[in-house]
Amino acid sequence: MVILGTGVLMAWNSFISAFDYFSERFGNNIEFRISCAFNYPSLIMLFVSVRYAASWSVSTRIAATYSISLVMLVVTPCLSLLGLSYDVELWLTLFAVFITGVCTGVVFGTVLGFASLFPSSYITAAMSGIGLSGIVAAALRIVTKASLPNTEKGLRESTFIYFSLAGLVLAVCITLYFAMLRHPFVKYHIVAQSQPPALDATDVTTADSQALSPRSQLDVYSDGVIVCRTDPSVVEVFSKLWKEGLGVYIVFVVTLSMFPGVTSQIKPKDPNFLSSGWYQVLLTSEFMLFDYIGRTSPRFIRLFSPRTLLIPILCRLAFVPLF
Repeated sequence: MVILGTGVLMAWNSFISAFDYFSERFGNNIEFRISCAFNYPSLIMLFVSVRYAASWSVSTRIAATYSISLVMLVVTPCLSLLGLSYDVELWLTLFAVFITGVCTGVVFGTVLGFASLFPSSYITAAMSGIGLSGIVAAALRIVTKASLPNTEKGLRESTFIYFSLAGLVLAVCITLYFAMLRHPFVKYHIVAQSQPPALDATDVTTADSQALSPRSQLDVYSDGVIVCRTDPSVVEVFSKLWKEGLGVYIVFVVTLSMFPGVTSQIKPKDPNFLSSGWYQVLLTSEFMLFDYIGRTSPRFIRLFSPRTLLIPILCRLAFVPLF
């Protein structure tokens, strides 16, 4: 589940960890444009997927979104080889980020929904994987950037290698996801969650082969007969979870308001300190590291209860004027 979660934000983290390359080609304000090109479609598609994503199976959504994101990662650095004008290359790059945002909006809820079929620790594992993708992207960028000369050609070559490796990570996520579906533990929980409470998981004979089909995600199989489960409405669910939802909303608003657009504009007082884009790369890597720690630590340490969780979340609003 950690590996599956790693793929959720791998493409996005790959883009923001390469701001040294994008700043070199498009100027210092590219960070804000990339953030808008990703976050707006991602947010819209997250809401759209809540209503319509069930029309496609979990496997289709994961495989399709990860594959499209992989293509966007590989295509983006290749644009510099086509001799395009500044405006055309910029808009094509933003379009690639836009498509990645669409894919992320779909797959984010898909992966967390899939993880919810298993014990609660697996949702934490998926969240840890989402945070781990930032560390993987930052590590790949540091290694590739340090491995080649600090020249325009070296920057371009390191970026090619970097995005190719990021695409390889997504390919591994797709492969391991389908391998995971063959595991008896995974099959058992999918079957157990797809049947009525009155039945025992071992009594269902046809769900094992059909549980991941587009039709079967919300259906119950009993002796080969589909019995549709009555699902609660969005309003009913929201009435139970509005505090947690508000907390998540505030967390992401504060984070995405400051990172990566505002933080990328922070410059060292000494221009020679970590020059050639290293300061931005390391600053982004620092965020990725502590983002992973924050996502993973609740598995081991819980400092706040659901009733008091909004207190530290609201305190994070102080970061806005501080930055």
